[in-house]
Amino acid sequence: MKSTVLIADLQDRYHSAAQAQEFIRLAARCGATAASLRFCTQQQAPSPIGAPHIAALGEEAERTGVLLLPTPWDLTALSQLCQLSVPLLHLPGHLLADPQALELTAATGRPIIAMAGLCTMPELKAAASYLKQLQAGPLTVLQSGSQGEVPADRANLRAMVLLKGSLQCSVGYADHTRSIEAAIAAVAIGAEVVQKPVHLDSPLPHTLSMEEFAGLAAAIRRLGGALGTGRRDLIEQDLIERSRTYTGLAAARPIAAGQTVTADDLCVAAGGGLSPLLAAAFISAPAPRDYAPGDPIDLIS
Repeated sequence: MKSTVLIADLQDRYHSAAQAQEFIRLAARCGATAASLRFCTQQQAPSPIGAPHIAALGEEAERTGVLLLPTPWDLTALSQLCQLSVPLLHLPGHLLADPQALELTAATGRPIIAMAGLCTMPELKAAASYLKQLQAGPLTVLQSGSQGEVPADRANLRAMVLLKGSLQCSVGYADHTRSIEAAIAAVAIGAEVVQKPVHLDSPLPHTLSMEEFAGLAAAIRRLGGALGTGRRDLIEQDLIERSRTYTGLAAARPIAAGQTVTADDLCVAAGGGLSPLLAAAFISAPAPRDYAPGDPIDLIS
């Protein structure tokens, strides 16, 4: 299974580029794939970092092994980011609903991670369709709601299934609940990206400390292994147990590779071979390999 992209989303009102650099280093140590922080040029809430800082922060992110995701909060910030070499663009919901923002984003050809935010389904469908029309880069939409706390019973994780089918894109989840259970469950449902708000020194009910984020990252990595491939494969331990407990088809006499198998070539014996219920799949077909008398007939997928 492809590894989940895990975004640490800084919610603090950080005060300097140095603090942003420290956040990037912490995010890397705590298992994040990417570090997101708000980039805003509006007078009422300007970011302490500007376009000149982004390149240096990107280099710090590359050194530490994470992606830098400055989240543009207005069109000017987005326009500036589109001129820089950020690896992908990370859009809040209100820009996903803005045609001018979509045009700027699509023109870069870069992958897009966009929060569904407060957009309605018709708006999301229109945005995805417009991006496709503009031949934009690959789109991932994160099921999300308000930027503030979201009660766990309003997380609506199953909406990811609707988003994936309706928008024909990758999906993920931006978790604004108080705990980590929804984020972990989202991976099991199919989230390719999980975003969780974090804080350095100004905790909010829906944010994690960096230490708590490290615990979430470890849990999601473990879950990724447990989810497996999606195929019904038997592991070596299963095959050993099956050989002791299952009765199945075996070779009644020598069978050469490529030989057309007949019913007289087969018998039923202990050893964990193919179930007799599936004998028809083997009879009249070429043998996949040589069989000595008593060899169990191979399992088929």
